[in-house]
Amino acid sequence: MTEQQRETTIQALAQCDLAEFARIVNLAIARRSDTQTENNCDRTKLTFAQAMQTREDDGSWSRWSTSAIASADLAYYKPDWEFGNGEPFWQFGECLRCHIKLCSHAKATLCPICGAQNTLT
Repeated sequence: MTEQQRETTIQALAQCDLAEFARIVNLAIARRSDTQTENNCDRTKLTFAQAMQTREDDGSWSRWSTSAIASADLAYYKPDWEFGNGEPFWQFGECLRCHIKLCSHAKATLCPICGAQNTLT
C-alpha cells in the first residue's frame, strides 16, 4: 500500500461514525488469513475491542476492562437498518458459546471470535 493509499484509507475511516467504523474493521479482520494462529499449546485470534473504566465512589478510576466489539446480526435486523445511528457501544454481555465479553451498538449481535448469535443488554 502506498503512503497516498494509506492516507486515503485513514481519512475515509476517520469520517465514519463508531458503528460503521467497527463494522468495517470487523469485516476486514474476518477477511484476513493471518488473524488466527494455533500451535500445540495456544490459539490466538485478532479482534477489535473497547477498553473501559468506571468511576469509583471515591472519584478514582477502576481497572481497565476490555470487551470485543460485536457486529450487528443482519439476520435479525431489517436490511435498511441504520448502522450510523450515532449510538456508542453501550450494549454489553458475554458470548453464550465462547464466553468472551462483548459490547456493541446493537442488541442482536454476532460474536467476532466464534460467530455465535448473542443478545446484549
